[in-house]
Amino acid sequence: MTLVTSIDADGYPRGFTATAFTGVSVKPPLVLTCLDRTADCHTAFFAARAFAVYILGSQHYALALKSATNGADKFAGAPFADTALGSPGLIDPVAPVDCETGQSVEAGDHIVQFGRVRDIRLGEARPVVYADRTFHDMA
Repeated sequence: MTLVTSIDADGYPRGFTATAFTGVSVKPPLVLTCLDRTADCHTAFFAARAFAVYILGSQHYALALKSATNGADKFAGAPFADTALGSPGLIDPVAPVDCETGQSVEAGDHIVQFGRVRDIRLGEARPVVYADRTFHDMA
């Protein structure tokens, strides 16, 4: 499970929970994530110059659910500080991935957002996945 963050054109933090996130290329280091076009942050991400992806752990269940809800204040009460590229940075993720926005492709009811990885760190916590409408810790 991942949380994806950015800032909109007015400088406000925006974010969404993404179940679609993967590596694309090693040279150059590229990743992608997919965003539903009906999400309230769709326009902001389509125009963003940078975004960050956070692989989440079990301590992030509530944040993941809140970030998957249109209209929710996704940043209230969560530990965030800006990344080097200016995206809202989650303080305690399993792994943060800071990206410059690359190509955005409209694909059906989603936007595929490519990012060039500028920074990545690995933590010690175990990541979680979302399947069958619930969270599962990775063993």
